[in-house]
Amino acid sequence: MKYGLINKNLIPFWETPSKTKEKEGKIYSNIDDEGLYGHGLLILEDGPMLKVKTHYGYCGYVDKENVTFIDEKELKEREESRFMVLSARVADVTSQPSVQGVRLETLYRGGILEVLNFEEEPGWAKVRTLKDVGYVRNIFLEEKKFSQSYLWTKKLPFVRPDEEDFRRRVCRRAKTYEEVQYRWAGKSPLGLDCSGLTSMVYMLEGVLIYRNADIAEGWPVKEIPYEEKKPGDLLFFPGHIALYLGNDQYIHSTGNKDSGGVVYNSLNPEDDNYREDLKQSLTQVGSIF
Repeated sequence: MKYGLINKNLIPFWETPSKTKEKEGKIYSNIDDEGLYGHGLLILEDGPMLKVKTHYGYCGYVDKENVTFIDEKELKEREESRFMVLSARVADVTSQPSVQGVRLETLYRGGILEVLNFEEEPGWAKVRTLKDVGYVRNIFLEEKKFSQSYLWTKKLPFVRPDEEDFRRRVCRRAKTYEEVQYRWAGKSPLGLDCSGLTSMVYMLEGVLIYRNADIAEGWPVKEIPYEEKKPGDLLFFPGHIALYLGNDQYIHSTGNKDSGGVVYNSLNPEDDNYREDLKQSLTQVGSIF
């Protein structure tokens, strides 16, 4: 089997080997997901556009030039603790441990970097990208909590986290995306769609869930009664998903004309940010607990 690493800061995944599609006589993007720097891929089909599968079980097509081929041994090494995740919305990798260093890469939250030395220079970590050795602010790096083992085991990893701690962390993480614009198929600080937001915040806290706005068999989210919902659980609507924060409030990325991005809304008709259309169409509540 062939494996690869995403070698650009952010790349599109296409639903089919075509970048556009026609619908009702109009041309739309065929984008279906996005990939972040340093993430692994299983190569299913070779060609100018590669058919790939992600570490969270999602399939799509990517431009071959956006992938660096590696072997299984190299991929497994990227599970070691020296590989860390960017926690800042945007971070520059510079040639020197200085803000005046040459910018080698500009990466987005969720990208993976190999850390060579975390405190070589005060405030800076020495890192290796796929092309260079450089430096990034050490406060912009955090432990990689998620596993990419699905790529070689074909089994989605899931270790049930401490419930109270996970609920607190996933809600806090979601709030860091506040006011990011809505972007179809997006999952970076440049823009997120609804499931891009929820799948990213869960992934960064160590749990891989289904990429789309559904409860899918084989992934850890299961339906629970509406009355049992707690902070960190997921609210499902037709073609939409949100993260419940408690006290009737939820956070979501919405393309609604009055929002256009990551905002807070309420399930309570007495609140100013109540969305009647969503409350009336809520179909399921999902939880990993």
